[in-house]
Amino acid sequence: MKALLICQTAFDGDQLYAGRLSGSTFKRLVVREKNNLTITVHDNKVFVITDFKLHGSYTILREVDVPDELIKKALAFVRAKAKFDALKDTFRALLNP
Repeated sequence: MKALLICQTAFDGDQLYAGRLSGSTFKRLVVREKNNLTITVHDNKVFVITDFKLHGSYTILREVDVPDELIKKALAFVRAKAKFDALKDTFRALLNP
């Protein structure tokens, strides 16, 4: 599947880093046909989200082929994380008895 390889400068309000790394530059893969699935590697961790808003300072470096299996795994992670996040009230209740 095709993805855009972009180089982007994080900004205050960045969806992935919440402004903590404002001014830092990252390379990201953006799969537009999968709801702007965005994959970023930082600090030896993989960050994956959908609905990524392409704004701020970024440069499209090139288009790359990403194996379909990686896209499937990334989307499965996003779905699993959403299900887990839906349990936040249960975790809050356990953490604040």
